[in-house]
Amino acid sequence: MLADFWLICVRVDSDSNFDAKYLFLPLISFNNLAMKGQVDVSVINLRKAIDADRRKMTQRHGPAHNRPARRPAPGMDLLTMRLYIGIVREDACVMIYTAIDQLKARLFRQSVRFVAPLENRVRGLLFGWTVIVFIACMMRILFPVMPANDAASALMMFVPHMLIIASPFFAYWTANALFPPGVDFAQPEIRLAAIGKWRSLDPLSARAHPAFGPVGVMASLLLGMLLNVPVRTAEFMAAVPTMTSAAPIWGQMIYFAMSADLVVMNFLYVLCFFMALRRMPYFPRLLLLTWGIDVVSQLSIATYVSGAPGLPALVATAIQPLLDSNIKKAFISIIVWLPYLVISERVNVTYRSRQPA
Repeated sequence: MLADFWLICVRVDSDSNFDAKYLFLPLISFNNLAMKGQVDVSVINLRKAIDADRRKMTQRHGPAHNRPARRPAPGMDLLTMRLYIGIVREDACVMIYTAIDQLKARLFRQSVRFVAPLENRVRGLLFGWTVIVFIACMMRILFPVMPANDAASALMMFVPHMLIIASPFFAYWTANALFPPGVDFAQPEIRLAAIGKWRSLDPLSARAHPAFGPVGVMASLLLGMLLNVPVRTAEFMAAVPTMTSAAPIWGQMIYFAMSADLVVMNFLYVLCFFMALRRMPYFPRLLLLTWGIDVVSQLSIATYVSGAPGLPALVATAIQPLLDSNIKKAFISIIVWLPYLVISERVNVTYRSRQPA
């Protein structure tokens, strides 16, 4: 319930001609000031009241130039403006807070709708991944930069692409073997996230906590890890051509290094995704380890490729943006998500079974 009175915060000196009664002015209820037109009417009435009172003062004491000089009163425009801003500001704050609450509730419902069916849709997602990536890989194998002239060259083209297709499946099978869905897992004995004051929860209390589950902001992290796999794969296929044994040594080195990096990182990010989805307590640790491996891998590839014999400067310039992009994505993820993984109540309730003390 908003107040029916508005205190106008202006300073009036003790020897000012301005009447102090204007400092506390009764107005109509803020519920009736929702529309700008009604606010303008109140402001106009206020201006009229101030003008009328000043005319009465002039009639009683004569013109202002005949009265003793005193400090000027606060200007009518300033008073009116502050009244207007105050009314609009409080009414706007209520509207903004209401809109924010509605937006948060809508985003939370959307995150629940996104996360809830993921476990049942995993096989469909893997099937779609297989179809799309298999077609892209076959196009690269059938139309390489240098055709394969023997079985070794054919295997050199075929094996890395098949591993790229299979890497999410390896992560899925590993997740099912190590932490199947619907199972609660014991907490680690050593706590690495020691920032803040927390109180331990038993499994039932943690499940009953309103902040339990990988929803809300956590859904964005799940989506990011999931999208990281097709994005990295598309960047690889766009930047690194298929090589055979007939290609130069530097070309084979780039091809094998980038392929191995893609297979390993796709595996780790999909494994992190399943750990987060299934509320595995070791998820924050593995994600931090994955980020570190990602950064070290890109730096190692840059060092390894730069030492390739006969590497053309043009090729080195072309491959550098891909490595830079992967490093930037890893560092941005660390900067954005690491504080959240440490201090978020939802992360601590869901993965560490503790709440703020």
